[in-house]
Amino acid sequence: MMLTAEEHTAAWHIKETIEDLCPELDNLSDFEYGTLAIVVEGDMERALEIATQMQDFRKEYDVLATLEDALRHKEDIYFKQPNGTRGTLAIDEDTDGTSILVNDMPKLDLRNYKSPRQIQKFFKGCYYQSVALCPDFRAVRAGYVALFECEGYQWKHNMMTVDYMKAVFRDAVGIFPMKTKKMMFFNSSMLVNTMVSMAKSVLPKHMIKKFHVGCRVPMGGSLDQIYDSPSTQVAEQRLEAKLESLLQR
Repeated sequence: MMLTAEEHTAAWHIKETIEDLCPELDNLSDFEYGTLAIVVEGDMERALEIATQMQDFRKEYDVLATLEDALRHKEDIYFKQPNGTRGTLAIDEDTDGTSILVNDMPKLDLRNYKSPRQIQKFFKGCYYQSVALCPDFRAVRAGYVALFECEGYQWKHNMMTVDYMKAVFRDAVGIFPMKTKKMMFFNSSMLVNTMVSMAKSVLPKHMIKKFHVGCRVPMGGSLDQIYDSPSTQVAEQRLEAKLESLLQR
């Protein structure tokens, strides 16, 4: 789906402004300018801030922002763990274009991301996951919903200082221009609710109201019981195929 005439004009305005004021921001694609135009809705200061943060992030974590680089790190996008489990259960699309991200917090064991190389893999995965959630302008306009299964989550899965945990939320959520509709935490314990409260302290005000804890699956149970059907292996193959399709769109 193409940009509207108004969005196209806004994208060109953002591009010209960045080229005039910030010529060092030289790695944005035309699609990213269009995405910025949709997301910032005329807020040029925010557009410059996002563009700067995105370039700094790419440099820090060696993100090439290419299809080839994304496919090379496909398993990092769904946070494949050393024990074979995966932190992301599914990435899908609703009929209205809304992207849906389903994560399993207990299976995303942050103890596996300690060394500089492992931390780089984690954040590179975060970046390309965001790209997969915004495959075209229709998806960018519609935004995305993130579902987190929390049943069984313990502090040992975290093993981070409070400051580092806040940085993870800030960088993982804010690295790519996206419209967040909701972030829903299912079967969340007091620990998870407390962590979400701490994360809110570093997020923009417009993001805070989009966090919802204490969510429940309508028919009971957990999200992995739904999204790992009929088996973990089949679900992972389905996720990989969907990721490749979204990244190549």
